Amino acid sequence: MQKERIIMKKKVLAIFSIFIFCSVIFLNVDYNRLKSNKSPIFSIELNCFKDGGTISYLGFGYQLINWQQLSTLNGKSGYVVGVELLYFPFFKDWFFFKNNLTPEIKLEFVEVIK
Repeated sequence: MQKERIIMKKKVLAIFSIFIFCSVIFLNVDYNRLKSNKSPIFSIELNCFKDGGTISYLGFGYQLINWQQLSTLNGKSGYVVGVELLYFPFFKDWFFFKNNLTPEIKLEFVEVIK
């Protein structure tokens, strides 16, 4: 009885470790792809917003938000861009915050060249 319980604990720990390992690998791949302006492989698109192109992705224990909002700076038009990473359970709930899209990170201004 005691031996079976120890084996079960080892199995649960092994499954949990595999979940964490895969999540970290998937997260790194998707984050680096978004930083290089490619779409993520291991996450699905949750929402696309009409603020200039902000897209939210849901992955295996994480959420990525590719911010791209229309903006002007010193009379120049362009976008503010950045990639935000959120871990479970601290995802942004888009159902309640559809009208108040505010990033938690510092976004970079990119000028549109005409």
